[in-house]
Amino acid sequence: MNAFRFGLMGASLCLVLSAPAQAFDLKSMTDSANKAVNDASDEANSSVNEANDAATGAMDSANSKLAVTGEAQALVDSLSTDLGVTQQQAAGGAGALLAMAQNNLSGDQFSGITSKVPGLDSAGWR
Repeated sequence: MNAFRFGLMGASLCLVLSAPAQAFDLKSMTDSANKAVNDASDEANSSVNEANDAATGAMDSANSKLAVTGEAQALVDSLSTDLGVTQQQAAGGAGALLAMAQNNLSGDQFSGITSKVPGLDSAGWR
């Protein structure tokens, strides 16, 4: 039995030693992986920058169309001064609150709010 085991181990050793060596270049593999990661990162950064530019353009366009009339301008001025925000931010915030009120209140309740300050009606926030 020992002779058989010894012969089998010898034959296995001969097969292992006679097989072609499977070498690989670790540096080229890491260089290739690094290039792939860098390319993907550059592409992702480009996409993020394009999306940011598009969002900035949309915000600028929306802000340029925002006009406040009547006594609502006094409200915007007060909000801007008291909160330390720009006129556009104050008008946008007030407009968002009015839109939320319009969606959550009855018509009579919302009319009660808009009747208190001339210019808060839909024509005042265009």
